[in-house]
Amino acid sequence: MRNTAFDNNKTISLTIRFIILFVATVLLFTLSGYRAEYVAHSEEWTVDNAITALSDRYNVNEADARSIIGCESEFKANAFHVNKDHSVDYGYWQINTFYHIKTAKKLGLDIFTPQGNLEYGFYLLSQAGVAPWSASNTCHKLVR
Repeated sequence: MRNTAFDNNKTISLTIRFIILFVATVLLFTLSGYRAEYVAHSEEWTVDNAITALSDRYNVNEADARSIIGCESEFKANAFHVNKDHSVDYGYWQINTFYHIKTAKKLGLDIFTPQGNLEYGFYLLSQAGVAPWSASNTCHKLVR
């Protein structure tokens, strides 16, 4: 016979650990001063302007980028999804913390900020194409 109280406590404990780890990671990146150099000193940053500028900078199809961002986050900067493995998909592009945080850090990008998340998504799209977003293909229909 299974001890469901033990299983529930174990799940709660893992959830609390995950939340602490997630908050610590966000604070680490925020306090360490990572920045995105997405649009060279524009006077007013908007997600729309940034998408246009980053599409040009990374030489990717702007309509494809907008389609993926719309499907992944509905253009919400702080959208997130906790996966079964306790990693988090975060931001406009739903960048996975487990697979991408080290590369983003090497590039000097903070995927927990709107600007850093946008730029890293464009970097990833320019390097890997639409494959990282194949799970949402039923929405954006870009993976052929």
